[in-house]
Amino acid sequence: WVKMIITIGLFTPLYSVALFLPTIINNLGYANNEAQLLTVPPYVVACICTIAGNYAADKAGQRGVFLLGFQGLSVVGLLMLVTNGMPHVQYAGTFLAASGMPTSPVL
Repeated sequence: WVKMIITIGLFTPLYSVALFLPTIINNLGYANNEAQLLTVPPYVVACICTIAGNYAADKAGQRGVFLLGFQGLSVVGLLMLVTNGMPHVQYAGTFLAASGMPTSPVL
């Protein structure tokens, strides 16, 4: 049960960002097809952060420190999404939020 609650807590924000990202990009003025294509860059950055973070954590032997750092990055991104109504700031927040979220299950 604990693992199930942890998993829900990890993946709910990630899927929430994924669902609202096309809307944020659409508010920037892009058409539907372009908005769908511009959802890819935050996840490419998140993939690079995941690989680099896991490599660095493995070399340092300190997974907890890296986990806290990436979770802090994710919290900053989610706060940018929640507290600001400007689409440019929200789009930047998705980069930070997505970069911090997928590292938790891997580390």
